Amino acid sequence: MTEEMSGVQAFKENRMIVGLQVLQQQFVLSGENYEWFAAEEVKEVQFTPVIMYTEAFTFKCAGTAPAITETVKYYPDTLFLQCGDLVEHIHYPAVVRRIWYIEAYKVYYPVPGSIVHKVQIRSTNIAKIILSYLSSGLTAEIPEKVITTEMKKAVIAVISDLSTDMRVRKLALLMAEEGIDVTLIGRLSACPLPPEIPGVKATRIWVPFRKGPAMYLMFNLFLFFRLLFMRYRLCVASDLDTLTPCYLVSWLFRRALIYDSHEYFTGQYGLEERRFKHFLWKSAERFLVPRVKHMITVSDSIADLYRREYGINPLVVRNVAPDTGHLEPHRRSELGAKDDEFLVVFQGSGINPGRGGEELVSAMAMTEGVRLIFIGSGDAMDLLRRSAAESPASDRITFLPRMPWEEMIRYTMCCDAGLSADTDTCTNQRYSLPNKFFDYIAAGIPAVVSPLPEVSALVEYYGCGTVFEAVTPDAIARELQRLADDPSLLPVLKERTRAARQELTWEKEKLREQELIRNVIKSKSNK
Repeated sequence: MTEEMSGVQAFKENRMIVGLQVLQQQFVLSGENYEWFAAEEVKEVQFTPVIMYTEAFTFKCAGTAPAITETVKYYPDTLFLQCGDLVEHIHYPAVVRRIWYIEAYKVYYPVPGSIVHKVQIRSTNIAKIILSYLSSGLTAEIPEKVITTEMKKAVIAVISDLSTDMRVRKLALLMAEEGIDVTLIGRLSACPLPPEIPGVKATRIWVPFRKGPAMYLMFNLFLFFRLLFMRYRLCVASDLDTLTPCYLVSWLFRRALIYDSHEYFTGQYGLEERRFKHFLWKSAERFLVPRVKHMITVSDSIADLYRREYGINPLVVRNVAPDTGHLEPHRRSELGAKDDEFLVVFQGSGINPGRGGEELVSAMAMTEGVRLIFIGSGDAMDLLRRSAAESPASDRITFLPRMPWEEMIRYTMCCDAGLSADTDTCTNQRYSLPNKFFDYIAAGIPAVVSPLPEVSALVEYYGCGTVFEAVTPDAIARELQRLADDPSLLPVLKERTRAARQELTWEKEKLREQELIRNVIKSKSNK
């Protein structure tokens, strides 16, 4: 910018102003204050203001040119700033008469190695601001022209407890990072832990039944009426047990819908053999799934099942755990483990029959110098506690209750190995890729797993653990004792696990889901 051209003229003529360093910017929108800081030298900044009609726009620029302060009546669309001056302060007064919501649907990022700072400011009753700071010397495309739309709002419906469902938590955080106003709707469970998810609203539906058909029926009915009176653009149905109300409301109001199948629902343990119950759920699935345009699931094998049955092509987003580098492990002594004991953990919020818990307890009686920790909850826990109390190894088996994910991982990090012992007793478990496997990798401990195709293939590919021959007490005991007796093997497995952790990251896994969310939020309905 030169002394001959004022800031106002530059804005009106959409002129380029050269060399820029952003120190501080503050926005005041209808009395609400937002401010952020950046100190990167940049070549280009695309500034997309949300105010399409305003009485005042003040721009202060200080640096090599004299300071400029201008107040104008102007209707900005898109402003491009390139400047050798120092932008010191940009201020929107509170005199705002009309606001259109402006969204950036797609951003072309700079070449690798360059620096990008993307700041998203949201307000439920105001608007949204997006700024992208591109570092100097890069050759990147400017983000495509933004378009006007309604403010992005989304609902995630899940019947499980919100605080311990890490898949739902990661999806909610991903949406919030995309500037989406997210509301989680879950069930008020018997263990109501507070859902502390930054930037995401959460609500629970109280149902007078804890389990059984009445619980599912009441929850779906209450969820339908809750969704009916909410305003949102996108709904994510977590599993088949929330899909019916989500689909009906999305169909009625032509809203976007994603079905996130956390498992092969109709192939669950205890459901396949109950003919009438299986018939009801399968009928619902056959009606709903072919009508859903966007679907996500957890493994390639389960995606293949849906593809063969319904001709759809689900997006596979595995349950890769988020980064755990900021967490400190608990001390082994807190678990009663001696320094020379081989400490193994079995964790999960669904420790149910068929998950291998019974076999693990029986295997402990055949081992020496091995200590087993159960962390979590499920239908099999009472039976496991009774069996453990009667076991000769009862003093080496410890139970910890269900807890927030980060706290559970801190206990997992102090163990020597993690167990996944699902049995091949149903279609869902045969092709499952359990959360606990990725939790063990994130915690930096090798996984000892059953010979199921998906999880054993990953263990063998990365060399981040071992596979026992069968889900029997003898086979499990032999594998645990082998690891406990070979002091040279565990360091090798842990080193391979650390290498696998660099590949199996949520930052990489989420990219496909992120792209889907960006595309779906632009669509007008589930059609």
